[in-house]
Amino acid sequence: MQNTSTASFRYDLLGPILQEGFPEEAYVAHKVLPTLLVQKRNGTIPSFLFSNDQALSIKHAPKTAYAKIQSKLGSKTFSCEEAGVEEPLSAEDYEIMGKDYAETLISRRLVHTVLRARDVALASTLFSAGGEAIFAKTLVTASFAWTHASGVPLDNILEAKRNIAVQTGLPGNCMLLGYDAYINLCKNVQVQTLVRNVMGYGGAAFTKAAVTKEIPTEVLAMTFGLEEIIIATGIKNTANEAITPDSAVRGFIWPSTYALVFRKASSAQDVRETTLGRMFVYDLAQTIGSLAVGSLDTMRALTLEWYRNESITSDVFRAREYVDMTILVPESGALIKSI
Repeated sequence: MQNTSTASFRYDLLGPILQEGFPEEAYVAHKVLPTLLVQKRNGTIPSFLFSNDQALSIKHAPKTAYAKIQSKLGSKTFSCEEAGVEEPLSAEDYEIMGKDYAETLISRRLVHTVLRARDVALASTLFSAGGEAIFAKTLVTASFAWTHASGVPLDNILEAKRNIAVQTGLPGNCMLLGYDAYINLCKNVQVQTLVRNVMGYGGAAFTKAAVTKEIPTEVLAMTFGLEEIIIATGIKNTANEAITPDSAVRGFIWPSTYALVFRKASSAQDVRETTLGRMFVYDLAQTIGSLAVGSLDTMRALTLEWYRNESITSDVFRAREYVDMTILVPESGALIKSI
């Protein structure tokens, strides 16, 4: 592999890919964990711990000391590790596809591979038995799957919101669903009744038997008292890397058996806000200049590079980043399982 210091940056290729919007729509890790740009790869941020203030009596008698709160600031550490992937383009590849198309195609594939890896890692952490342990204080178990006639998503979501509020004082304002879970939610009897009778969506013909379209996430969010519902549509190849493309086994990254209600910060850069976690991003732009990719600061960690490798007589393209996805306040999330 070529040393990164001698590779050339190719933001002429990266910028248009990010501005297309598709990577940001398909992959959701940076939406669940707001991106926090950091100026060094390792460090700490303050962590605000609970104190004894709620148990204190604040009555004050003359000539006596005031009650004192016993508390202290804690800290959370982050360590942005490098991740990346590269792929060669030979003279034969250029002849078959043409230079511009070949470079665009390979660049898009590299970017998607890096972003997909983020989602795969976070999904395996949150939507799993390990995730159930992380959210042990707030875990909700659905009595019936949302595909069942007796499934009650509203009850499950309200319970999750309450569990978060009890732990943090702030209810959940966001929900994450895999695409299959979203479809199951749209088909649920309780949900359809709510959006028709309470929200006035779809009219009298909006019944389970007649549903042929998805319910907009904005309507569902209003129904459940949430600010946002995130639908994860990213896919992965669940077979071996060496398998032929025609035999690939594709599936959604985020499974349909879980949903996550959580508290999401309104500001990505304000560490004082209660939020589930952060995606710490080592800001490569500080060392290589502005990326000029519009408002897509969520992707600022990414860099796309090119170098020539004469040993294989090919141009080599590489996408890489430095990130650390960290759960900071697990009590600000509530996992709903068995949906």
